[in-house]
Amino acid sequence: MKTKIFLLFIFCFFVSTSHLYSTDTIKVLSVIKEKYLEYNKTIQKCSIKKYDITGESTEGGSLIFYIDNKKVKKLLQFYMVSLEKV
Repeated sequence: MKTKIFLLFIFCFFVSTSHLYSTDTIKVLSVIKEKYLEYNKTIQKCSIKKYDITGESTEGGSLIFYIDNKKVKKLLQFYMVSLEKV
């Protein structure tokens, strides 16, 4: 019984996600990629402000703002992670 339910679930999953790979989706993704690359070219002329994050993680982190004409164009968030084994 569990096997039949699992197979039904897998079948429904593939049927429901098959539309994701249509040509319309590929066109939309290519437009997003073009806009992303164009956007990152304009980021180079933005001013950068960096803030340290304390209390968010044990090791800390930082926020980096790319600002152009008093508008935030891009925001990067980094968390520091300790890789030591105890």
